[in-house]
Amino acid sequence: MKKVINLWQQAQSNDPELYTAKFNYYVYLAQNRSIEISYDEPEGEYTPYFDSINNLQAYLL
Repeated sequence: MKKVINLWQQAQSNDPELYTAKFNYYVYLAQNRSIEISYDEPEGEYTPYFDSINNLQAYLL
């Protein structure tokens, strides 16, 4: 869907429907993503989570 929006933007960057489509796309992504928490170091991409005194507490996926 992102590819279609990018092609649309290149062809008709001032189309008001494009802005609606982009908004709907990002709302859709936000509703379908979640944060996972792991206490063991995971493989792949993650963000370490530290407490207020800089102790590692968990990993956010």
